[in-house]
Amino acid sequence: MLKRPNLWDNVETLLEENDSTREIKNVRPKPSERAKIVQSTLYLPRQVHRQLKEIAFAMDCKMHDLFIEGINHILSKKGYGTVDELAGTGLSKPVTLRD
Repeated sequence: MLKRPNLWDNVETLLEENDSTREIKNVRPKPSERAKIVQSTLYLPRQVHRQLKEIAFAMDCKMHDLFIEGINHILSKKGYGTVDELAGTGLSKPVTLRD
């Protein structure tokens, strides 16, 4: 009976040959930037999630951009500024909401 090849033997060679992994490494935030970001979970009803997904698709953006836009709206309304102003980062991308 033949032994199946071990995939882990060639992993380093495959990673070196794959150019897309180099791009992914460059996209990761620096450790100092990661320390400034906190992850949060949002629980949404399925239909709300689906609707937000459709809106994001129609606007050619991510759902995250919609969330940041909503957070910016609340922060500005309460007089705190925006996400970028508070964090001093360029994390939020402007999104124009259409009716």
